[in-house]
Amino acid sequence: MAYVKYLILLSLFALGCDSSQPQLPISHLQNANSDHQFAQTEDTIERLIYQAQDLNQSERVAFFSKEFLETPYADGPLGDGDPNGYDSDPLYRFDLFDCTTYVETIMALSLAEDFSDFEQIIDAIRYRNGKVSYVTRNHFSSLDWIPNNKTAGFIENITNLVSEPHWATTTINKVAWYEKLHQQELDSFLSEAIHVQPTEATIPYIHLDTLFIPQPVPAFEQRLHDESVAALKAKLTGSPEDNEETRAAIKKEIKAVELAFKIGHSKLSTEVLNAIPHGSIINIVRPNWNLKRYIGTNLNISHQGIAIWDNGRLYYRNASSLKKKVIDYDFVKTFQNHLTSSSIKGFDVLKITD
Repeated sequence: MAYVKYLILLSLFALGCDSSQPQLPISHLQNANSDHQFAQTEDTIERLIYQAQDLNQSERVAFFSKEFLETPYADGPLGDGDPNGYDSDPLYRFDLFDCTTYVETIMALSLAEDFSDFEQIIDAIRYRNGKVSYVTRNHFSSLDWIPNNKTAGFIENITNLVSEPHWATTTINKVAWYEKLHQQELDSFLSEAIHVQPTEATIPYIHLDTLFIPQPVPAFEQRLHDESVAALKAKLTGSPEDNEETRAAIKKEIKAVELAFKIGHSKLSTEVLNAIPHGSIINIVRPNWNLKRYIGTNLNISHQGIAIWDNGRLYYRNASSLKKKVIDYDFVKTFQNHLTSSSIKGFDVLKITD
């Protein structure tokens, strides 16, 4: 089971978390933060739910999500709660999160009236029709997680209310993904799973050029920029292949120059920014993201988080694989830094229903 769990973690892209450095299974983590200050007991969670009872939905999301700031990050901390199943990790926990399990936990808490209610809701969020099994888990954000949670009445896609959307379409091959993980159990998977044939998944998203509107570039500025980049690329060409440190530094400088130029010649649309609701779910969209050779299929979404307005400033609250904890990122700076990305093209906006 440990090997199976490790392979599952290698494909965490399907869970909506982009993790470039796969982690060991949770059962192999040393000191899994059981005494961490955020390892909440049932009584503590009951108390928090009671404290939030008079808040509106977006305020409840902000309240609960703030409670778990600084909580440690771990890939794939939740499973199906079956010690003999494919993924034996618990159905819920409060001491470790990845990006999706953080969003799911906050969703369930914000919708729950008590702890027992939370337990039922988080299963309904994580699994199709609330039926707990590895096969029925909402593994793929655009194919399973969003459609099934919309059908269950937990979320509404409001991307089109923020701005005119673009559309991202990809074909998700669930069988090819599963076969990479569980070759010996493929027949069992095929007998239980839906979407066993390659299936198109389409989602609306706000293109980064909609939030950061490209501005005209004077010809002389474009020429100076092109010359600067060309000079750096010439240095890269002239650098010995075995001098990895120098080559990496040059590549980093090229990316920085390209990004600074792009940011410098774009204008933030405050209209679009201000239309993003407090407490909404924000998914980072990579249209038709080619991951076939790694996990057997392409994807549309790589990360999930929550939009939080605080003192007139928008933050992206998320369980970060880079910072290894739940953290608030400045929303504008976060997405500005993706302006020159070859795969990240925007984000979608989901509202958690009342």
